[in-house]
Amino acid sequence: MRTDAELVEAAAADDRSAWDELVVRHGQLVYANARAVGADPAMAHDVAQVVWLRLLHRLTTIREPAKIRGWLAIVARNTARDELRRQRSNAPLDAV
Repeated sequence: MRTDAELVEAAAADDRSAWDELVVRHGQLVYANARAVGADPAMAHDVAQVVWLRLLHRLTTIREPAKIRGWLAIVARNTARDELRRQRSNAPLDAV
């Protein structure tokens, strides 16, 4: 079994199986962190997609690949919080 650091480095080198393994290994973590800050299931799924896209774009610049689990958790929570804030600011006044 490859380490997270090995998976990140392999995925950055276009190894699709490494990417798939990262998603399988940490997908529930990403979803759970979005839910933990108040995202409903649909939003948590959307947040997860955003998180994976951000990782995809940053694979070659991750400074500490061994700590990817923590990075994913933080990005999931922050992305969910941002989306929740955005939804609240767009809520009609009579809904408040």
